[in-house]
Amino acid sequence: MPTADARLRRHAPDLVALLLALAICAPFLRRGTVIAYDLAWSPRPRWTPFVRGIGIPAPRAVPSDAVAVLIGRVTGAGLAQALILIGILTLAGAGAARLLAQLAGPMGLAGRTGAAVVAIWNPFVAERLAIGHWTVLLAYAVLAPLCAAIVRARRADGSFAPVAAWLALAGVGGANALVIAVPCALVLLAWPARSGERPRLSRVRAACVVVALGTGLAACWALPALAAQVTGAASGAAAFGARSDTAYGLVLSLVTGGGFWNGAGQAAARGPWQLTGILTALAVVALAAGVRPLLRGAARPLLGAAVLAYLVVLASGVPGVRDGWASVIGAVPGGGVLRDTQKLLAAWMLLTALAAGVAIDRLAGSPRLAGWRPMPALAAVLVPVALQPTLVWGLNGRLTPAVVPTDLLATTATLSRLPDGLVGVLPWGQYRRYPWNGNRVSLTLAPRLVDQQVLVNDALPTRTGTIAGEDARATAVSRAIATGEDAALALRGQGVRYLLIEADAAGDPTGADQNPAVGGVRTEHGLTVPASLSGATPIASGPSAVAYDLGPVAGGVEPIRPSLVAGWAMTVLTWAFAAGWAIARRHPRRSGRGAARP
Repeated sequence: MPTADARLRRHAPDLVALLLALAICAPFLRRGTVIAYDLAWSPRPRWTPFVRGIGIPAPRAVPSDAVAVLIGRVTGAGLAQALILIGILTLAGAGAARLLAQLAGPMGLAGRTGAAVVAIWNPFVAERLAIGHWTVLLAYAVLAPLCAAIVRARRADGSFAPVAAWLALAGVGGANALVIAVPCALVLLAWPARSGERPRLSRVRAACVVVALGTGLAACWALPALAAQVTGAASGAAAFGARSDTAYGLVLSLVTGGGFWNGAGQAAARGPWQLTGILTALAVVALAAGVRPLLRGAARPLLGAAVLAYLVVLASGVPGVRDGWASVIGAVPGGGVLRDTQKLLAAWMLLTALAAGVAIDRLAGSPRLAGWRPMPALAAVLVPVALQPTLVWGLNGRLTPAVVPTDLLATTATLSRLPDGLVGVLPWGQYRRYPWNGNRVSLTLAPRLVDQQVLVNDALPTRTGTIAGEDARATAVSRAIATGEDAALALRGQGVRYLLIEADAAGDPTGADQNPAVGGVRTEHGLTVPASLSGATPIASGPSAVAYDLGPVAGGVEPIRPSLVAGWAMTVLTWAFAAGWAIARRHPRRSGRGAARP
């Protein structure tokens, strides 16, 4: 039986990962929910039509929002948010430490701890946290245990069930997560076998199983998008392509996990140029010193996947090559999920964490440091943190909870109780600067609060222009407002019965005008409403929101599409299959001759 000291040394990287996750996400444990950019977390967990994907051409928030609501209904929204993000970051660090020991052989405490720290404390994590892409971070966290499961499955005595289980967890993140996890898994499985690797499933059969699992897990959002023939705007490739976020160019920005397209996210991840330069140099040294030992083990497939991902992301930032990528985005149904290529650096960052762990382990074992044994482990923890101080305490207070005003909750609750009808939301833009949220940029909460189908402007404003949305009704409203038509009349023309006006007319974070109230007037609470509603009586109102009933209208509410029902059925069945497979493998049936072989 392992001694207490041995158990402590084995689990020390897990504890360090948890402590680092808490150092980043501790503010999430306070009252309220963090609402920032795409992290539009409803304080009232409800399976609204938006959360279920009803009435949306390409429901990319499916199934992640539904799973978050499920957890929130048990624990409360704020605690669910904290548990999910702390769990994701802890899994990223602990998974990297365990994968390192599996791929590189026996590893000392310093190396495993270093891998855990680098896996969590890096620009990739910071930039994705800054804009609320928790589903991307979920895929990133799953990569390490998924790779470990694939390495075991490639052995003759390995089981494929854990691979299915980790893919199922990645599937919770929806489109953004699966586009990271599935290609990486396919590369690892397709890599030529080494001596001693005679898996029960051939490489072709294993790849087919992964494709089938990925298809089933993606069905809840992919089938509706395919049925609606949704394609991404080709202009998204330029707006969302990788770009340099340091003074050292795109190539080195990507090496450290940066290269993010969102300038606001860069500010949260990158400090002074001197610190960025030291971090870049250390990353290059770690890769140079740590990759070669990994090549002698079972890490070659991961290296191949990471380098391939790096090259794809790099190509998306090169103007000449980017044009070809834009054509793919514009031609492939649901191609919008491919425009943000920087998220594919997840595999590269995992490789960087492993290489850093190897380099630190070799440094700790150097005879020259015989009298300084604790120092490499201590440096492994402190140096990455010291060079990236912006991650502490929710990105230096950037990610702190807010309490949603009671009148906004009451107004949306009133709308939820009314007869079915399409709800239009003003100001006519999906991003907000709520005054009660510190004027931080975030998605509107309306679709996640109102238990009705909600019509919002799904076009994406960026500093280089606006990326066209996918909802034809929203596009029609935007065109009408652009010609000077009253906003309420424009929404009414697309079947809107109820109108919700939020008190955040400060609106567009890019500087473009989002105020929809053409010729509007001010209410007693200071809200700007369309002139056509100046004499109307609201059905609910308060300082933060006002709602109107425009009267019954035909054709506003869309029926639940068969493709959505079929997609949810396929995804739920795939989850059940993966869970059942994993349970059956863990607890095989017993017979008179012993455990049955799978």
